[in-house]
Amino acid sequence: MIAFRKQSDKLKNLFKQLLQSKNLTSTLNELEAPSAFLIKSHLDYNIHLIREKVEGKKIRIASKSVRNISVIKYVTKRLGDTCSGVMAYHPREALFLLQNGIRDVLLGYPCYHPEDCESLIRDYNEKVTFMVDTLEHVELLDSIGVAYGKKVRICLDIDMSIDIGNFRFGVFRSSLMNIDSFTDLLEKILSFNSVRIVGIMGYEAQVAGIPDLLYNGAKNLIISLLKKRSMRKIISFRKKVCEILQHKGVDLEFFNAGGTGSIDSSKKEEWVTEITVGSGFYDSYLFDFYKNLPVKPSLFFNLLIVRKPRHDIATLHGGGYVASGAIGLEKVPAPIDEKVGLLSNELAGEVQTPIKLLSDKHSYKIGDRVIFRHAKAGELCEHFNHVYLLDQEYKPLHKWKTYRGEGQIFV
Repeated sequence: MIAFRKQSDKLKNLFKQLLQSKNLTSTLNELEAPSAFLIKSHLDYNIHLIREKVEGKKIRIASKSVRNISVIKYVTKRLGDTCSGVMAYHPREALFLLQNGIRDVLLGYPCYHPEDCESLIRDYNEKVTFMVDTLEHVELLDSIGVAYGKKVRICLDIDMSIDIGNFRFGVFRSSLMNIDSFTDLLEKILSFNSVRIVGIMGYEAQVAGIPDLLYNGAKNLIISLLKKRSMRKIISFRKKVCEILQHKGVDLEFFNAGGTGSIDSSKKEEWVTEITVGSGFYDSYLFDFYKNLPVKPSLFFNLLIVRKPRHDIATLHGGGYVASGAIGLEKVPAPIDEKVGLLSNELAGEVQTPIKLLSDKHSYKIGDRVIFRHAKAGELCEHFNHVYLLDQEYKPLHKWKTYRGEGQIFV
């Protein structure tokens, strides 16, 4: 059986409130099973907390971690002037967002789909910014810009990972790994007539994306030391990039950095103008393992008990919503009830998920709902057509379509 990390007192109290709420039980019993729900008061709390936490920096919403146009619009409205726009993960998604009224979209990843690039440049050139890190990206965008008489907005993605011998702490992302490679591409870009540099992105994945407290004591300590070592490169690299651009007379509209997990470090750099945030709005359970991030879980899903093979085993219908990335037990869904555990030889199954009932005093019966959290944020939305927005009394306010519910599957 899998034992999930012991919940903090704050989480225990919050989940106890949910588990004991007759209103929530009544609501879930009226919904289809499985179903996903979003608690509005928790989402509002997270929006306010994150807005205060960035201390004057702009916030760019990471759509990958939300994947629901209604939620994106809601968060955008609540952030107000603090919101600089949305970071999209696919060109067709960017088009979908722009068609739905999002005013500023930064493609967080390079686009090498000529037809998709053409549609965006032709119809939304001043509202979309393309990510580049190699000459091939620039050549494609410049050729389309020439064809349509447009000056295409581009953002250079600089790599924030560090190499220690053969060990890479971070991700394999951009080819712009040092000042020489950055300067070389910059010089070439400045010779093109139909692209213009408006932004820089330096995403420190190894700081924002790796939890502080997920593993045992020794491994957590090593991660902490590596994060501190990374920050020396991150700060130095981003600063030098700004100095070079200033020397070349390139005026940036934005310098994007960070993620939910690295707000505290990213906001300290004066050249950083905006921080990308996504997962913090939903607070998926991997974010329980970060320091100084007191957001509240707001997005959940529930499964229906359809069998009881034994008095201490219940079988749920569905539930195999495993998160992406390196394989590990931390990627499986987590029940919010500490008295429920997954079976290690079955885990979360596509069609059925057995659970172990850990206390005779707490029994679930056939027809009951069991509430879970996903390991990551937006990925849960790929499994549901809509998310129910619940008010403070856990009554449904809206039924908000996910990307999937809109018929939009991008990756």
